[in-house]
Amino acid sequence: MDNGEGQYERPDNAAILQRRYGVTVGRTPGLAAGRVVLNPHAFLKGWLVTFGIWALSTLLFCIASEIIGPNSGAVTVWGFTMMVSLVVALLVAAPLALVLGLLLRRVLNQWLHAVAFAVVFAGLAAATTVLVLPGTGSTLPLILAAVVGISAGVGRASIIRNVNP
Repeated sequence: MDNGEGQYERPDNAAILQRRYGVTVGRTPGLAAGRVVLNPHAFLKGWLVTFGIWALSTLLFCIASEIIGPNSGAVTVWGFTMMVSLVVALLVAAPLALVLGLLLRRVLNQWLHAVAFAVVFAGLAAATTVLVLPGTGSTLPLILAAVVGISAGVGRASIIRNVNP
């Protein structure tokens, strides 16, 4: 490139990338716009991973309950629990996840998204359990909060690579 004085100088890679492709060096690929955008397939994948972890966790708790107390009937209630969970996941959790994702668009660190999903959904699960079942003590809300928080956090972490520019 001619620098205007008849001498030629070689531009650095950052200038070439900026001029040719509009890429700013130092940003994570796919996040050049400065915000996180997920496509519908990524959202569906995250929802399926989250609900799958929830379903597997509750099934394991029901099996453990059945082993500890053979007449508990926990496994027979599991199917009904999954139907109710599916309705709650579709009507409450999915819209809440969309809103939370929109609120976190400007946060480029994807692991902060996963932590935020875990904390928000765990807190909501604990609060809902305490409000709906007030006489259960503190153990059930904490267990449900842990399972819901882990499910939501892992579900969000599963789509970290699905970020679109």
